[in-house]
Amino acid sequence: MAIVLEPLTAGWQRADAVAARIRAHLPGALTDPVANGLRGLLPVVDERALEQLDAELDRIAREERLVGGRSGPRPGVVAAAAGLQEAVAAARIVRALAPEGGLRAWESLGAYRYLVSTTGDVDPDLRHGAAVALLVDYDRQRGSTLVGTLERYLADRSVVPTARALSIHPNTLRQRLERVEALTGLDLAREDLLSLELAIMRHRLLAAAG
Repeated sequence: MAIVLEPLTAGWQRADAVAARIRAHLPGALTDPVANGLRGLLPVVDERALEQLDAELDRIAREERLVGGRSGPRPGVVAAAAGLQEAVAAARIVRALAPEGGLRAWESLGAYRYLVSTTGDVDPDLRHGAAVALLVDYDRQRGSTLVGTLERYLADRSVVPTARALSIHPNTLRQRLERVEALTGLDLAREDLLSLELAIMRHRLLAAAG
């Protein structure tokens, strides 16, 4: 995982002290003070430890008057460059959302991930992107229309109008949505539906571009 920390004010000179605080909390972290803040690579940890790490990094950032971003877990050295892009983009979002400072994880930033500039190699939403890709493959193999059904439901956010638009019974729609959840592991009652909708749009654009 990559992290990027940037100062809120000019003349900040506490990179070494912040690096020491991070390494004290997470031995094995690699940190690199740069002219405009601090960058680092963190070992991938389990979910519980990750929550604790994020809370500590956010506390450090607020206390040190920094804005920061953490990339999603991307094991392997090859993924470090993509992770750094995510962390930079996350820090940019945090600068807009938290002018008092703080750090947020890329995967926690919802639809904002689609509004910052990253290269085409970085998927703004890996989990939803993977779910959409799975549904596209399923539709291709089975001749079904789960992606189209889901896309229409996300536009309407209601069963009856969606069923009417698709000319199917509401129970048929519910069965299709349950199939989507079973295949992907998504919970449509709890998901960030805007991010899921944008993931479908992104997939269509990339497919059209070849």
